[in-house]
Amino acid sequence: MLTVPIALRLLAPDVDGATLHACLARHYAGAAHVHVLPLHESCALKHLDPQVLNGTDDMHLSVFPNKEHGHVLLSAVFDNLGKGASGAAVQNLNLMLTQQ
Repeated sequence: MLTVPIALRLLAPDVDGATLHACLARHYAGAAHVHVLPLHESCALKHLDPQVLNGTDDMHLSVFPNKEHGHVLLSAVFDNLGKGASGAAVQNLNLMLTQQ
């Protein structure tokens, strides 16, 4: 699991959690292995399970805005075991074969 804290005061004035979420959702729309959790579902989460994607090639991205403090937390949950060069090659080959 990876988390990235962002202080909104360091970004353009019109950028907020919803803007960041929309950008991620647009970028990963239709991606085979990357899923952006809807913003309302992220806000309802009580905790992140670091083992939920064990044994998969998937990644879940979440955006957690905190308007009161002017922060946004981005999180990625993924299984990084077996992701050496050979694992990445197999995953890329699978993607190439399924997108024809």
